[in-house]
Amino acid sequence: MTQDWETLLPLLVHIQAHLEEDLSLDALSRKAGLSPFSLQRLFKAAIGETPKAYTSRLRLERGAFRLLVHDSTVLDIALDCGFQSPETFLRAFRRHFGRVPSDYREWVRGRATARGKHALEDCPETAPAFEISATKVMPLRPAHLAFRRHVGPYESVPESLFEELEEWAGLDGARARLAGDHSD
Repeated sequence: MTQDWETLLPLLVHIQAHLEEDLSLDALSRKAGLSPFSLQRLFKAAIGETPKAYTSRLRLERGAFRLLVHDSTVLDIALDCGFQSPETFLRAFRRHFGRVPSDYREWVRGRATARGKHALEDCPETAPAFEISATKVMPLRPAHLAFRRHVGPYESVPESLFEELEEWAGLDGARARLAGDHSD
């Protein structure tokens, strides 16, 4: 099973970093050095989705995020997320989110604005500002990464997932290592 993750983890990272590129089963199996059948079977067993479903979901989630934070056209967002046509994006988006992208943009921005107003009323100094900071690319040293998968809208991620990760990090001594205490 460890060998499966050694194969899949770089592939998962590749998929997330190259959503606008060809991520067909053939292209991914060549990248992983496996036959399409073997990759499909391994991927589905480990991830719980086929490579196509996983890629499509990530592309749609990227599109949903961009609809919230970018003023780009739906066409530009569809193409930037790896869809071959805006019609394909529209159909897949409606199936996944229950709304067409333009309606989703209006709805999600309305929710974000309402949430910001409530936060401002409750605590003006900590009210969220909805803007994207400038991108800064920095080389990092190799590090271990822990994550928990959540399927669904970002706003519905339960706090328990973060608490579970914090608890796991504490049990593993990761907090001490992150703080620079190498005594363990």
